Amino acid sequence: MWSNVISIDKMYDKEFEYLYEKIKADKNVSYAYEESRSRHFLYLASLCESSLDVIANVENSICEVYLNHFKLKHFTKNFKTLSDPLVALTSALLLFDHAYEDALIRKVLSEATEYNIDGILNFRLGALTENWNELSDLISNLLANSQTDDDVYAVAQFINSQEGGINRLMLSENQLVNLTKSKNVEIENFFDNNDQNLIFAIIKEKPAELVVKNRRLTDSLKRSISPFARIRESKYD
Repeated sequence: MWSNVISIDKMYDKEFEYLYEKIKADKNVSYAYEESRSRHFLYLASLCESSLDVIANVENSICEVYLNHFKLKHFTKNFKTLSDPLVALTSALLLFDHAYEDALIRKVLSEATEYNIDGILNFRLGALTENWNELSDLISNLLANSQTDDDVYAVAQFINSQEGGINRLMLSENQLVNLTKSKNVEIENFFDNNDQNLIFAIIKEKPAELVVKNRRLTDSLKRSISPFARIRESKYD
């Protein structure tokens, strides 16, 4: 029998809810919830024969929390408002150094006796947050010389060019699909604006091309996506 526990400060309710939903969707894991005055606790258990799959699912979900939720908060904390150009830039930043950061997180998780999410971030992932701080300083310097939205998009395109677009996506009326990987793309609610959530979801998939089918894109959406991918629109039925 494999067992472990996920814990996180209650100031991160959204992050805990994300992890909770991922755990509940895994049929191979049993779980129990507990809370203290300041923390959420999720106790996990699985049979030995399915433990490797469960661990992979748990650690994949935790990596998503670090590399999307926490990293996003780190880069947006100094923005008074989040315009579409800044969302596009932030989305590109989340992909920057992704492979290095993912490997770093997984190494730390493999050595951890339990999944104390914020504790691991604060005390075991100093190299990760140091990387974010350096990147934040670089972006702040670049944005200091940006006068227009086009300037911000140029910075976003420069950041994205370090990773490169590799996938072909299709956006229809109700669905975003990564055609290259043959998978549906979840559009998560990271922002209060639906269009901005869509911008984030598209850029996160490292698009080379976006095929738009039976859907009209707003001018702002087109402008936000075009630095990252060719947009090909089919005729609206």
